[in-house]
Amino acid sequence: MIFPELHRFFGLAPVEALSRARFPFDLDEAVRALLDERGREPAPPLPARLPFHYHRIPGRLRVAIARLLERARPRAPAAPRPPVEEIRTLFLRAVEAATGRPPEPRPFWPDGARYAVALTHDVDTAAGQALVPFIRAVEAEAGVASTFFFVTNGYRLDPGLLRGLQAEGCEVGAHGYDHDGRDAFVAAPEMDRRLDAAAARFADVGPVGFRSPCLGRSPALLAALGRRFAYDSSVPTRGDDGRSGCATVFPYEAAGGTLELPVTLPMDADLVFAGASPAAAVEAWVDALAGIRAAGGLGVLVTHPEPHFSGNPAWLDAYRALLGRVRADREAWVTTPGAVARWWRRRDAAVSPLASREG
Repeated sequence: MIFPELHRFFGLAPVEALSRARFPFDLDEAVRALLDERGREPAPPLPARLPFHYHRIPGRLRVAIARLLERARPRAPAAPRPPVEEIRTLFLRAVEAATGRPPEPRPFWPDGARYAVALTHDVDTAAGQALVPFIRAVEAEAGVASTFFFVTNGYRLDPGLLRGLQAEGCEVGAHGYDHDGRDAFVAAPEMDRRLDAAAARFADVGPVGFRSPCLGRSPALLAALGRRFAYDSSVPTRGDDGRSGCATVFPYEAAGGTLELPVTLPMDADLVFAGASPAAAVEAWVDALAGIRAAGGLGVLVTHPEPHFSGNPAWLDAYRALLGRVRADREAWVTTPGAVARWWRRRDAAVSPLASREG
């Protein structure tokens, strides 16, 4: 067994000696099952099951309802490390045992960076769009750029705002069709119509990424995205049900060849729903980043410039504090998901795992 999935990830030439190795399970198959969320039955999120658009409920009332539901929902224990990383550790040890020397994988990140941090924001409503400049002001202070995912048919987009963001080095992306949470679960013709409209809205700015509203996802959606967008960022590392999530803090190729940049940090919305204070949110983000840093992975942060999430002074201060911590780490590559996607594609293409083999 040459394990092409794991070899390609690490940028290693396949090791012939591993064909004689015996494992209690198929490492490649285990990794692929985790990445594809095979233990999760795709199901529409709660907002998609309502008979009306959930944005008709005022934001602060939605938060209050979500907090009540959060208290009633059983919590799944979180694994100390994502399972894919555990499998990769086992794999690297096997490579060393087979070759007599530790492997030298192709670097994960450019210029010697130990890990990467991609800053993103989901602009769910017109109210959130109006607060984007406040998020950008905090980022400008820190000297960083980010990506803003806009809903393409939920409110009137501000072309001047989009042009201004790009002029400042930021990126824009598509955040679904109208944020009803149904993009991933409609029939194929309707899915194509929605995704085509979303892609067409940003056709003049070049390749853009996609994030599904409410992180709603299905194999059909992920496969369709690869034909229209440069990457997707709709799959969390861990799901709250203990079964969902891609179980990794690294980019990977999802269904249909779509490059997936998983959401690896707690979203501000989830922290708000759990009743976390802004100060507690900073510590939750820093704790998660410590694990990502140790693994050499990718931290993808999602905030929402909505009044009831990060679009208020207290949470803007929390974001400012986090950026200060990240910027102080010289081993962090603080960037946008578009830059990560471009780098990862080049890295992935630089080494063909089946092109050469070493004994």
